[in-house]
Amino acid sequence: MKSVASLQCVYFMLFIIIICTVRFGRCAPQNKDNVTNKIVFPLVDQSKATETYYSAAEMCSEYSKLIYSYIKDPVLLLGHDHIIKVKDCHDVLTLIVNGTRADPKEFPHMALLGYNKNPKSNAWACGGSLISNRWILSAAHCEKLDDKLV
Repeated sequence: MKSVASLQCVYFMLFIIIICTVRFGRCAPQNKDNVTNKIVFPLVDQSKATETYYSAAEMCSEYSKLIYSYIKDPVLLLGHDHIIKVKDCHDVLTLIVNGTRADPKEFPHMALLGYNKNPKSNAWACGGSLISNRWILSAAHCEKLDDKLV
C-alpha cells in the first residue's frame, strides 16, 4: 500500500482558517524528503505525553464555549445579578448535503479534508469531526482517493 505525500486538512473555526499537513495522525510541516511508502501507525505513549488528556464531557464543555456566551440577566430586579448562558448562533439545518454552504460557527467541530501531492490543486473530497485539538475522526471511505490509499 502506498502513502500519499500529504493529507491537507482545513477546518473552519471562529472565522479562522487553519491549514496544516497531517501525516501519521499529527500536524507537521510538509517535508517531501521524509515521505516513505511504508505504513506507520501513531503511537500513544502516556509516559511521554506533553499534553493533558481530557474526558469527553470536559471537551464537550470546552467546545460549547464556541457557540454560547454569558451575559448579565436583563431582568431589572434589585439585588438580581444572575449570569445566563445564551446560544450565540442561529438555527441550524439538521443536514448539510449537495453543496449547501454552512454559515460561520454553524458547525465549529467539523473539518474539511483535501487530498493531493500539490496543495494548490487539492481535491476537497471528505469531511470529519474534531474530536480533540490533535485528532480528526473521519469516515472509513476517506482513506481512499481514486482507489488509492491515502
